[in-house]
Amino acid sequence: MPLESIANSNKDTAPIDTTSRPENKSTQTEETNQQLTNQQLTNQDGNSIIIEKHAQGKISLVNFIYTHCKHVCPTQTASLSAIQKQLPKAIKSNIIFYSITTDPERDTPIRLQQYAASFNTDLDYWHFLTGQPNSVNKLVHQFNARNTQANASPQDHRDTVYMLGPNFNVIQVYNGSPLNRQRLVKELVAAEQIFLARQDRLSVTK
Repeated sequence: MPLESIANSNKDTAPIDTTSRPENKSTQTEETNQQLTNQQLTNQDGNSIIIEKHAQGKISLVNFIYTHCKHVCPTQTASLSAIQKQLPKAIKSNIIFYSITTDPERDTPIRLQQYAASFNTDLDYWHFLTGQPNSVNKLVHQFNARNTQANASPQDHRDTVYMLGPNFNVIQVYNGSPLNRQRLVKELVAAEQIFLARQDRLSVTK
């Protein structure tokens, strides 16, 4: 099924463009993508993660959380956990989830590990990430993820999930909580088939 057809099932987000980088407010230039993937973070197991290397050739989902959040974060994490469980086993290793804390000073790797366990997530393909505040703040800024309302705390962020293609460009943005699980599963499956198949064809022609 074409990605465009799937995307049209939800009026809140734009259709995926399968031929070029989408024009969205989150990621608009190669420079932004390069800055994004060069940030070094630490996952729930204490391992260093540089997205550029770790997500090479994969489809990625990125969102922002903080573990003491009582509303949007647990709701969205539960939705993403359900989505991960619905993915076909044959493509699971090609789709990586990244949840980045906006409260790195409190959200240590151990705390993130406990948080992940509470949602029964598959940590083979999902990384809960913390890091130096400067690195985290750069990511929040580059994704335009900060909640800019007057009464927002420094940890508050938009309830947005970003789908990244194998070359680290944003190919879809999902807004709102709870997420449309059925649509997101379908688009992940379709993106894996279209973008990674295209990548394979390019590799063969080189």
